[in-house]
Amino acid sequence: MRALAAVIAVALAAAACARPERPPHAELAAATPPPGARKMRLTYPTGPTGAWSLPLVRGRVNGEEVWMLVDTGANYHVVAGWLVKKAGLKTRSVGAAGTDHAGRAIQTYRVDNARIDAEGWGPVAHGSVLGTDVPSVFERARIGVFLSPGQLAGDGDGIVVDLLHDEVREERFADAARALAKTGVDLAGDSARVCEDHAGSMTGRSYVVPARIEGQAVRLLLDTGAPRSDLSSASAAGRALLPHAEPGGDEIYTASGRVPVHTLVAADVAVGKVRARLDVDVFQGKPDTVCPRDGALGLDVLRRCAMALSKRKAVVRCLP
Repeated sequence: MRALAAVIAVALAAAACARPERPPHAELAAATPPPGARKMRLTYPTGPTGAWSLPLVRGRVNGEEVWMLVDTGANYHVVAGWLVKKAGLKTRSVGAAGTDHAGRAIQTYRVDNARIDAEGWGPVAHGSVLGTDVPSVFERARIGVFLSPGQLAGDGDGIVVDLLHDEVREERFADAARALAKTGVDLAGDSARVCEDHAGSMTGRSYVVPARIEGQAVRLLLDTGAPRSDLSSASAAGRALLPHAEPGGDEIYTASGRVPVHTLVAADVAVGKVRARLDVDVFQGKPDTVCPRDGALGLDVLRRCAMALSKRKAVVRCLP
């Protein structure tokens, strides 16, 4: 068993500038919507530099008001260490280390008495979740929880992360896939791979799709927690493309701290029927044995997409 913590990759500029206002307690829905009617409204705080912002929802953890990052790159729901301390939550060891976005080991622990509620959704998790310490930039932004759509998908028949309409909703997977077929172009077809990880009684889940960066075949994690797409230097494609990348790009934050990057400027990125010229970050990383991949597909692509996710499948459609 390996407890894998959230895949947190936040660009330095975006994290520093995007400091949302305190979530208003009075606006949080007190009642739990009936099954099939649950829906979270996403908001995207934007800094003065115009840097990519992140999809956040309002919520509470044991009465503490926080922002929650909807992070498809996270296997599990994870509570930030600063919030664990502030809310006085009880923790215990899980007996294994997790890894962050760069593949570096981080210490995770089990939080046994967490009550996580999201506005418009109601209870997300009541009981055991994972926790890990994160850089102080998350506390300054009051981001206290990393919500895993993959874990939400395991609680029911399907979840839709609709970044075109700024919402996350509960919906039968077959119905959602049929409806999304009328939108845009296909990102993954039948080639999306579901990665499962097990931490005791909890099952974590994330999604990987095939792509090409500058003609190099890669496997990219669907990652709404990453403002920009990236590539690990530990991958074959990363090693081949690193000599063509420019040094001195923005650092990214992971759960273990800052990671320097090089940047492939205006790289040709092709994913399914989506093709774009993007600045792709190349970072020093280590292979992930739980969910093998070469990098992540971030909001620079996914902001124009909607995803239907289930325990076994993923359908992603994007505006061309």
